[in-house]
Amino acid sequence: MRVVVSGAAAISLLTSEHVHKLHRLIGFACETRHTIIFNPPNCLEEWLMQIDEPSANAYRKALDMSARAAALLAADTSQVTISAGVESSWGDPVAILEVDDAIRLLEEPLGILVENGENDWQFLMGLMRQSEKERVTDAIVRRWVQVLHGGGQTLSSEMLRRLTYKSSGLRTFVVFDSDRRHPSELENAWAPTGQVSCTGYGFEQIAKVEMPGRYWMLKRRFIESYMPQEELAAAVSGNVPPDAVTAYFRMNEAARWYYNMKKGFAGDDTPENGHRSQALFATLSADEKAALRTGFGRRMAERYAQASQRAFNWDAAAREEAGQMLPKMLRLI
Repeated sequence: MRVVVSGAAAISLLTSEHVHKLHRLIGFACETRHTIIFNPPNCLEEWLMQIDEPSANAYRKALDMSARAAALLAADTSQVTISAGVESSWGDPVAILEVDDAIRLLEEPLGILVENGENDWQFLMGLMRQSEKERVTDAIVRRWVQVLHGGGQTLSSEMLRRLTYKSSGLRTFVVFDSDRRHPSELENAWAPTGQVSCTGYGFEQIAKVEMPGRYWMLKRRFIESYMPQEELAAAVSGNVPPDAVTAYFRMNEAARWYYNMKKGFAGDDTPENGHRSQALFATLSADEKAALRTGFGRRMAERYAQASQRAFNWDAAAREEAGQMLPKMLRLI
């Protein structure tokens, strides 16, 4: 995070019994955990001349490196402005906080909340560029980032639990399946009616109100909907019809994105939800429908464990979506 400390806040700390809090703020720069900038930059110089030389040298070096790093940060990088005598305002991308709230926030690891802490996370890592992957892996090792398992139906309660506390709420990014069955269901005007149920819609209603800019609802139905053809062919079991993968990739893009990858057409054939696919699959032949009737099974997402180890041949739309959404997560680190 980018942290800007006002001169007034800095002076109030270094002239009080709370000077240790100033050391803690500079410590974030020494650890390279956050970029710490003082405004004006020379407001600490007199104090630095009075403390022991090793500490002063280390602090000057860390703050100089922080200033250089801050100049390279993206414009929308999450920022904390520390001011004196203010009531904390927990905004995003800019939060204006008094020092105790700021330190509490800066010490909070970024929690990346996913429905499945294993498969979903490997999927995200696979979509990252190598530099992004290295950055996130290092942050996890240092415990500056935590991958949190939200569970399928319990993700909403986990979101609300973290949002109960302002510091953890502001340090949460959530990723979830859209669960949509037709592209029209991604339109703002769409909402489930009658007996229709859409788990992703419920998650979105919480996220877009309580944490806008800190969530990624996948455009496609599931993480499995992004599986490249060669990986899907290698992931399916012997119980899947031999022509199922070929039949799946003969469908148009929209049909592939909203097909029930796990349970197939049989899994969607219910009175309350069966109509939602509209005419997506109307052009399929009887043989193709038969091959895709039962889907590819529940375990195909385990294939994503390999995506974090080697490059998958993602389609162009998947790369574009990741390029738009992953920076929203990375800006919070």
